[in-house]
This record gives sequence, C-alpha cells and structure tokens, in this order.
Amino acid sequence: MSSIKTIAFRIEEEFHTAVKVQAAKEKKTLQDYIIEILQKDIAEKDEKAKNENEKNLHEQLFEAALKKNPEIVTLHTDENGHVIIDKDLHPDIYDWAVNG
Repeated sequence: MSSIKTIAFRIEEEFHTAVKVQAAKEKKTLQDYIIEILQKDIAEKDEKAKNENEKNLHEQLFEAALKKNPEIVTLHTDENGHVIIDKDLHPDIYDWAVNG
C-alpha cells in the first residue's frame, strides 16, 4: 500500500488567484485541479517516451535487417490480396509469411 506524501511550495499571489479561479470554473478543489494537471502531464510524457522507444526499436530492427543484406524479391498477390510465395524458391520468406 502506498503512503500519502505532502508537497508544499510557494507561488506568487496573482498566480495563486488565477489557479484558484480556474479550479473553481472546473468545479474542482485546488488540490484536485493541480493533481489532475500533474497526472495528465506525466501520462503525456510517459506516452511520448513509449512512442519514441517503439520508434527507436522499429528503426533498430530495420537497420539490423539491412545489415544482413537481405535478398530483395518482388512479391505477388492474388485477387484477394494474399501474398503468393514459392515455398521451394523462397523458403525463408514462406516461413515468415506462414509463421510470422
């Protein structure tokens, strides 16, 4: 179980008034208003970091694949959009298409 911690800080009176007014407009306590803003900020930054990590992983995998100097082949599809692969001619591609 997590314990409750206190955060205390000083702000200019004008800024304090502006924050209180905004919280009141949203029918929230000052504490709830500030906590919500902080939670949203953290969630957005976590999501951005996650997306950047996924992008970096994709780029890393792509670069690794290129370093292996893969054979470039033209794939054909049938009228339903299914890829047609000659199992005997391209066994690795066939295995990838079937097994992922």
